[in-house]
Formats: sequence, structure tokens, C-alpha cells
Amino acid sequence: MIEAKEAVRAASKWAKEILEPDQFQNPSLEELELEEDGKAWRVTLGFPQKGLFKPANENAKDYKVFRVEAETGDVLGMRMWK
Repeated sequence: MIEAKEAVRAASKWAKEILEPDQFQNPSLEELELEEDGKAWRVTLGFPQKGLFKPANENAKDYKVFRVEAETGDVLGMRMWK
């Protein structure tokens, strides 16, 4: 089974490969948990909001949750955090 740090690295690497370069700037670890069944890690990364208009709050972030398989470290998917 992979350790927590490896799950975070896997999620960050996958995000960097899949997201547009302007979407992947200064990510921060927001949440990390091992699912109850122990089969996957849920890694939440925060990204500064980007767009045509400056957000009202300069510290505004978008959050993405990555599901990382605990045995292999493969990223199984990504979703927007709600």
C-alpha cells in the first residue's frame, strides 16, 4: 500500500499532466483521507482561481478531489470539490 505522501505526489503529477498550465499553478494540499475500505486515497488540491475576471477574493481557490488507488498509486479520477 502506498503512503499518504505518495498519494499526494501521484495526484499532483496527474493534475499537472491533465490540466492546462494556467490551471495548475501553486497547488496546495487541502484534504487527505484514506477511504473507509482502504482501497483508495482521496486527495483534495486547491488551485488559485483563474479567469477573465479577477475574483472578488484574491485568495479564492478551486478545489479538485483526486481518487488514488492505495495499492498501485494510480489516479482513478478527478472531480470538483463541492
